[in-house]
Amino acid sequence: MEGKIFQYYANALSGLEEVVADELQSRVPELSQVRLERGKRQGRVFFTHRRSPRLLMDLRTPLSLGGVLAQVQGITVGRPGLERLLDQLGKVDLQAAQRLLKSCEPEADERRFQLSVTMQGAQRFSTGDVAYQIKALLERRGLSPGEGGALLRLQLQVEGQRAVLGMQLGPNRARLCLEEGGAGGPLVSCLGHLLPATGREVLLAMGCSPGGLGELAASGGRGVLIAVDPELRQGAGFGGLAVRGQPAFLPLAEGSADLVMAAQLQPPYHPWLGEMARVLHPGGVAAVLAAESRALSALLQASGAFAIVTGLPINLKGRRFTLWMLERLEDGEPLLGIEGVNLGG
Repeated sequence: MEGKIFQYYANALSGLEEVVADELQSRVPELSQVRLERGKRQGRVFFTHRRSPRLLMDLRTPLSLGGVLAQVQGITVGRPGLERLLDQLGKVDLQAAQRLLKSCEPEADERRFQLSVTMQGAQRFSTGDVAYQIKALLERRGLSPGEGGALLRLQLQVEGQRAVLGMQLGPNRARLCLEEGGAGGPLVSCLGHLLPATGREVLLAMGCSPGGLGELAASGGRGVLIAVDPELRQGAGFGGLAVRGQPAFLPLAEGSADLVMAAQLQPPYHPWLGEMARVLHPGGVAAVLAAESRALSALLQASGAFAIVTGLPINLKGRRFTLWMLERLEDGEPLLGIEGVNLGG
């Protein structure tokens, strides 16, 4: 019987690992052994999947996906630890890896490879030494180094006494999370996944890139998607409506929105918080992503317009953000002035 790979992982934005796990479990049948590993910059969701790997390619919330080729335990800090690592990696079933790659990316060249190595711990061998030794091992097994395009994208992660060798499947979408035109990619997909959907909601989106709006439209399950654009550059190509406006002035009637997604909002915070409270009807939900700010935190906690469902720390490209999930209160009114709170930032 030909060897097959059944262990996979999904790289997730730090703080949003549960969102990725939820999409996996809701969209991929017969998933098992789901395990989350949190990280400062990225987390991972490990899982077992025995059906076609192509079912994984339509997932939207992961930064990237990969197959687990090997896991090595008991790596000591000295030369014997490196030798154990190399010995175990030398037993990897490369043919199974090549078949997995071709099943997900038919145009890939399975004879070429790229290798990245990251290490955390007190090892007395260097990242460069590990990369050199593994590259030599792979070349002895008939593979050639390559650059660009679809090939065997191997990723070795060493943390303390444990190492995981994975192979990336499909593109890495991390760079799409924060684009010049706004938030997009897996970040917007995660925010959208957190918002309720019955198919009838009016969703107002602010701070999204054109690609991010496409992510929202492709996810479906919404009644109407409205994008707010200060210069009306987006048009309606994403499958929804576009209106000219700014966070501090939303051209919508009071209580006309069921959901609000607001990404990368900047101070002053008070004007857009008041506008968001105005357009959301009581019981409406908002997902707000903003740079970490004590002033915003104090303003949200003191405001009578919203109940804070959660305030979740998120790490994006080395910057700290907070994802606020808010519910519009039935009788709450946005406050025009809160003593002791800096409304400008």
